[in-house]
This record gives sequence, structure tokens and C-alpha cells, in this order.
Amino acid sequence: MVRHHAPRPRLLAAEPKLKADWDDTYGDRMQKLVFIGQHMDKDMKTFLKEMLDGCLAE
Repeated sequence: MVRHHAPRPRLLAAEPKLKADWDDTYGDRMQKLVFIGQHMDKDMKTFLKEMLDGCLAE
């Protein structure tokens, strides 16, 4: 049985961008990758972005 997920009106009001990524059948369709750390300088961020971009299919 497929459940239908409807975002609550207050949630959509608080996060209007959520509606673009919302599917009425499956709900939240976003994927996020988060790095949490200290002393991540600009060079490390650039390196990580380039490595991850290289993994994307074209």
C-alpha cells in the first residue's frame, strides 16, 4: 500500500522551497550530503567539491 504524504500547511509556509521537492505520494524527495568539521579551509572545500563533482554522471 502506498501512503500519501501531504506536507502540513505551516511547514510549507515556513519553508516555501520545500514544495518544489515534495512528492504527494512519497513525500520529501531531497538528498543532502553534509560535512561537519572544524578547520575546513577554502582549499579543502574546493577539493571536496571537485572530487564529488567528478562522481556525477553526465
